Amino acid sequence: MTLPASGALSARELNIELDRPGNAPGNAGEAALRALAEVGSGSYSATAFYGKSVFKPLAAALSTYLSETTFTTGIGRPRVSKEVTCTPINGTPPYAYAWEMLSEDRGHPSYSGETTAKIVFSGDPQGYGSTWRCRVTDSQGQVAYSPVLQLIFKYKQFNPGGIG
Repeated sequence: MTLPASGALSARELNIELDRPGNAPGNAGEAALRALAEVGSGSYSATAFYGKSVFKPLAAALSTYLSETTFTTGIGRPRVSKEVTCTPINGTPPYAYAWEMLSEDRGHPSYSGETTAKIVFSGDPQGYGSTWRCRVTDSQGQVAYSPVLQLIFKYKQFNPGGIG
């Protein structure tokens, strides 16, 4: 349940939100109430509880959302790699990870770590791209998807007589 966004709040409502008996004793300084109000130290008022909930939905964030890199090469093409980390926000550990390729443009890099928080993409930069997302599942069965990652490996031939 989410607490009301305005008006009077009772200790009973706060206790029920914290999954305690409605008549459980408590005080404004206890950690559970401060966490619910999202306040650190110091004083706060009942309005800090407006619209708050103990339930925080699972979400997922990536260490980067766009990896577009141009590599200048001399002879041949370099092998390049890019590590991306998926970080769960809220939810209940442990977490399970699954990286999903959503689209590709005539090829994609090879990858490893598709069931871990970190995935490493590697390959020859050919100018093609792919899009990916990370699916996170927590121990309670909540599922969240990261924003989409756009991955592009590019290269340009080194021109010794001029600029790239």
